[in-house]
Amino acid sequence: MKQNPWEIVDQQRGHENVRITATVKMQGKLLQFKTGPNHYRQPIPVKRGVIQGFSHASRLRLLKFVATVDWGRIGKSSFITLTYPDLCGDPTIDCRRKHKYLWIRYMEKHLGHELRGLWRIEWKTRRSGKCKGEIKPHWHFLCFDEPYVDQWLVRDFWRKILHVKGALATDVTPLDNAEMAGVYVAKYVAKECAPNTLDYAAYRNNPGRAWGYLGKELIEMLDVEWIREPSPEQIAWLLWYANDVLDWVNKEHKSSFTLLGHWAIQAIKKLREWGLTNSELPGDNTPIKGGTGLEGLASSDVPTSSRPSL
Repeated sequence: MKQNPWEIVDQQRGHENVRITATVKMQGKLLQFKTGPNHYRQPIPVKRGVIQGFSHASRLRLLKFVATVDWGRIGKSSFITLTYPDLCGDPTIDCRRKHKYLWIRYMEKHLGHELRGLWRIEWKTRRSGKCKGEIKPHWHFLCFDEPYVDQWLVRDFWRKILHVKGALATDVTPLDNAEMAGVYVAKYVAKECAPNTLDYAAYRNNPGRAWGYLGKELIEMLDVEWIREPSPEQIAWLLWYANDVLDWVNKEHKSSFTLLGHWAIQAIKKLREWGLTNSELPGDNTPIKGGTGLEGLASSDVPTSSRPSL
């Protein structure tokens, strides 16, 4: 029986409670392959520093969430935009947090239940008005299973919170199905910020978190499948596949990586076709499906015809 190269004790460092491990997580349109030392100790809490806008790591976390939501259980929804008027100047991070909190509370009190979905704050250059050319924030809210949202009520709540009179820009867009909701997530919620936007926001004041959940515990997610102890053959194929999709993946150093969308679906499909999903539930040592389907096959022996068509 072959020894799994990931189950080795790191004796060179003198840590008996450290070993190199690998895990494969499959959930919806996400495949996550992680490698590295597994420390059997309580992690030391680290105080979070100043958040400087919508980082690549933050965007990846959002895309992972979007890839694992059970969109089939989400019905007609609403996409709501709240804009700050020129009279508000540059609201501080504390003011923005208070405004978001109050608007959500007003909506939930009116609807009679907690909102579910996502929120995002976006910084954009004004094209007209007294603040033309300046970068100002505005809010996006994707509210799941809220097909009928009164646009005038949304504006009245926003006006009451800001204590302003005159013109006030708000928008409510109904989304007829989960597919439209996914499109709006990709277009508005998960899109990257321009670098100059982040620089300006960080200069004026701490921009704070760029996105967050509405009723996270109420959002239904797809089931998770795990390969807790992947075989050398499984590791070899996944690294081979990722090397074709992601230029930076190093097959020799066994990089950790994440596949989303089409690439994740293809990889999961191939794993299932070849019998590679030796899945385990968290905390369960009994495999759901045994065997790899590629026993005795070294990484160099994987036939070229078995490579995924990309």
